[in-house]
Amino acid sequence: MSLRGAPTLGQLAVGRDNNFNLLRVFAASGVIFSHAYPLTLGPGTPEPLSGLIGATLGHVCVLIFFATSGFFITASFERKKSMLDFLLARILRIFPGLLIMACVTLMVLGFVSTQPEAYQGALPERILATVLLFAKQLPMPGLFETLPYPRAINGSLWTLKFDVLCYGAVVLAGLLGIFRAPRITAALVLVLAVLRVGLDVAQIVPRGVFFYIHHLIKLGFPFALGAAAYVYRDQLPLSLTLAGAMWLVNGAVLATLGHESALFAMLFALALTYTVFWFGYAGPAKLRGYNRLGDYSYGIYIYAFPIQQLLVQLELATTPMANACLSLLVSVVLAVLSWHLVEKPSMRLRVLMSGRSLKPSRGTL
Repeated sequence: MSLRGAPTLGQLAVGRDNNFNLLRVFAASGVIFSHAYPLTLGPGTPEPLSGLIGATLGHVCVLIFFATSGFFITASFERKKSMLDFLLARILRIFPGLLIMACVTLMVLGFVSTQPEAYQGALPERILATVLLFAKQLPMPGLFETLPYPRAINGSLWTLKFDVLCYGAVVLAGLLGIFRAPRITAALVLVLAVLRVGLDVAQIVPRGVFFYIHHLIKLGFPFALGAAAYVYRDQLPLSLTLAGAMWLVNGAVLATLGHESALFAMLFALALTYTVFWFGYAGPAKLRGYNRLGDYSYGIYIYAFPIQQLLVQLELATTPMANACLSLLVSVVLAVLSWHLVEKPSMRLRVLMSGRSLKPSRGTL
């Protein structure tokens, strides 16, 4: 479809019939395949995509999560009945599933610890630290100490704290009226784009306080792009032609400057975000039948890492592809249970209070 005749994002972003549930499941699955390389072969092991574009498949998938989250969380804030309703929705979407995951996985992993008594003693504190997100994640006694990627229990959860920080930024921006001032929104996104380029130029090691600054900019940029897409939804055309043109520009920059270029990383995030919204709303309509199942992406994301480590520990899947495939299978089963037994009922608590119908259409990542 030509750009001139393309529908706008605002015209298509009506109702809950879209491809985002499926897209997020693919993103969560991509994180599993990305993690399979270092978890089976050791830290620093390159995966195929990283040599091509300078970023892992897992990083690309996390960018997808943050871009979609920026759009839907901003929409949720602007449509909220009250601040309490908005905050309750965010809390009930993240923490019940996270708590049950922490309890289930940490209790099961205790059976493979070489120091069972010390492990049981540290268990309550570790469960609490997992749910609090910002608490320091210490290794558990006797767990995964001899694996290729030693002592790591759930390396996916670090992104959740930045998701929560982005939610806080939405609240602040919303209270200041920024979402109703498109030019200010655009200016802030431009500032983030400059900072994103600056990260790669400066090459500051992300340690200490710079860890938070580094990742807030890196993940906050696609989140802000998603938020800006909501603000400009009535002016933003969704065109496969435009998406293709953006990727051609990316290809040209990659060919001339290489993936080390700071400009490439910024343009890649921009093209990826636009393509995500094109696929989500203007992509194949037949794929929307998936929505009858549920929103399993969060469960897949939070359960996969410890499952991958456990499979390596038990020597059931010690190569990247075997580990990824078997872990995905187990993670999907647990994600289905999590959605139907924990996440959906938890969300219904807020829905019952506000009198809304519950359908799986929005994720948290």
